Amino acid sequence: MQNVTDLITMPQNDNLSLDVASKLCNSRLLSESDQLIAFAFHESQTVIEATKEAKELEMLVTTLFLD
Repeated sequence: MQNVTDLITMPQNDNLSLDVASKLCNSRLLSESDQLIAFAFHESQTVIEATKEAKELEMLVTTLFLD
């Protein structure tokens, strides 16, 4: 981690299930961004939900589907 310049830790999410913790992390990151480029499979529900949230926040969103 010594080469990472912008690391955001969220230890409050450690005891949550992975899907809930990832949604909270994604929301936090989206709140600090103005655009999103996402690479996803059509089954990638967490990534697709993040793109929907970004669109609701009126962010510039580009989604590239890998399947």
